[in-house]
Amino acid sequence: MTSADTMSADTISADQMSAAPSSSAQEGSLQAAQDAPYRILMVCTGNICRSAYAEHVLQDGLDAAAPGEFEVGSAGTLGLPRRPVEPPMDGYLAERGIDSSDFESRRISRALLDMADAVVALSGEHRDELLRMSPAALKRTFTLNEMAAAARGLAPDELERLRGRPLRERWAGLLGAALTAGPRLRRLGGADIEDPFRQKDAVFQRVAGEIDEALEALVDFERTTREESRA
Repeated sequence: MTSADTMSADTISADQMSAAPSSSAQEGSLQAAQDAPYRILMVCTGNICRSAYAEHVLQDGLDAAAPGEFEVGSAGTLGLPRRPVEPPMDGYLAERGIDSSDFESRRISRALLDMADAVVALSGEHRDELLRMSPAALKRTFTLNEMAAAARGLAPDELERLRGRPLRERWAGLLGAALTAGPRLRRLGGADIEDPFRQKDAVFQRVAGEIDEALEALVDFERTTREESRA
């Protein structure tokens, strides 16, 4: 090998070494991902009634349980552009002390799906449409009622196993439980939350109550499992 060949080989080796991320850089990226807020995306049709309401209520509940650790957003499969929360849902939020005045509706996109750690649809139709858009999201896309059923259905020993674990590990456990709970709930016909758009206030009120009940199961899951293990 000539001296030129040696220099070339040395140069290539040095370039390859500089191009490869160091172990400390990889550890830093992993830590940054672990420290980032856990992103939950709520999805309905127009993003002005169900998902908009659910976004605000869930963010409020998780902020109380785990300040700064969650980022809840929403979008619609049709996504009426830049609309506020639809009355009377905005009034129900105000009654809870939640300000929705800055909210603007938006349409779902592949980018939003890819950024979300968990995608929560308000009906099975929405879930199916989202999975057609991004089949890779299968194991993190469920209806709200499926997620709530999974949270309520965790056995005491499973809750104890998750208790005190890192946030993403705990919620991965919940998503895994939803994989089992989802099909059963769909067979029973309980996966959907009705669209109240352009219906009477009584329908809006009932739907808000159903969403509240389901979201409380998710907040309770976070509140319970973030505690240190009692074992």
